[in-house]
Amino acid sequence: MQGEGSEGGTNQQAWDKWSNDGTEQQVAKLMEEDFRQTRSASHAWKKKLEALDVLAIVKSRKEFSKAEWMCSSSSISGGVSG
Repeated sequence: MQGEGSEGGTNQQAWDKWSNDGTEQQVAKLMEEDFRQTRSASHAWKKKLEALDVLAIVKSRKEFSKAEWMCSSSSISGGVSG
């Protein structure tokens, strides 16, 4: 029990020193900057994924249009020869 009290006192002293010497404010500032950077990076990734989705849609539409054109041209040529 005596060791716990001693350790608790040491922790309290360290906490008081950390709180009073500006370290706490520096850590809070760094955490806020990190949060902003993470949020900004997350937003950038979201935009990149949205752009990739758009590209996939455009590509699939082009392939569909090409296939549709090939089907219609083959039916036209089939109708002309037949």
